[in-house]
Amino acid sequence: MHSFIFATIGGILLSLATSFNLLFKGRITGFSGIINSITYFEIESFVWKVPFLCIFILTSVVFRKISWDNGNFDLYLDPSIAVANISIVGFCLAGFLVGLGTKLSNGCTSGHGLCGLGRLAYRSFISVIIFFLVAVGTSNIRYHFNLLENSDDNGYVFIIPYYRNPDSYIITLILSILVFVLYCAYIVFKSRFEFLSDILIGGGTGFLMAIGLSFSGMVNRFKVTNFLTFSYNWDASLAFVLGSAVLLNIILFK
Repeated sequence: MHSFIFATIGGILLSLATSFNLLFKGRITGFSGIINSITYFEIESFVWKVPFLCIFILTSVVFRKISWDNGNFDLYLDPSIAVANISIVGFCLAGFLVGLGTKLSNGCTSGHGLCGLGRLAYRSFISVIIFFLVAVGTSNIRYHFNLLENSDDNGYVFIIPYYRNPDSYIITLILSILVFVLYCAYIVFKSRFEFLSDILIGGGTGFLMAIGLSFSGMVNRFKVTNFLTFSYNWDASLAFVLGSAVLLNIILFK
């Protein structure tokens, strides 16, 4: 039962994150669009997207560290388990297809799912239905036929390695804080506080988004695959994430 409660809390936080950005800046919080504009060096949008990503990463690292120190292993997997039996070929192929698909569809599960459905956009309804159906089909094929999964009987030998580094938290924290501080200093110096609100709203959105994804369980790949795959251990909790987020967004967006 607690997984459904966490999922609902996560969905509410994701709704608040997207509504927060829309309310103060009129922006749609779509991850694929944010990453795309940064990789294309669209400088005019850096002012809020860089703080968004820095705070998102920083919050995720801190929240995961706090959860593990307090013995909460429900939200986060041990990294050695999280990357176990993942084929490098399948991993790279999945990343390429996700990037290509979100570019062609002009959105992902945050832009189309959280925001698009919240705005009752027909294009987003079509996109989300296709996302879901293809994901369910692919996940079930993979589950029943062991597709691109490393095991003793399928011949794949390219396994993603995991190296336990106790300093990884500290390194990530330092890099995230350093990038964020230097960027804020540059923006403030250049614009004389003209874009300070963009930094604050972008950072606040990233903070809420990171906490929401953590609580929802979407950082746990097994929870996601167990939701998409029809099996004896089917996990329906992620339905509460999308349901609570979209229902609240419909109200808040309007």
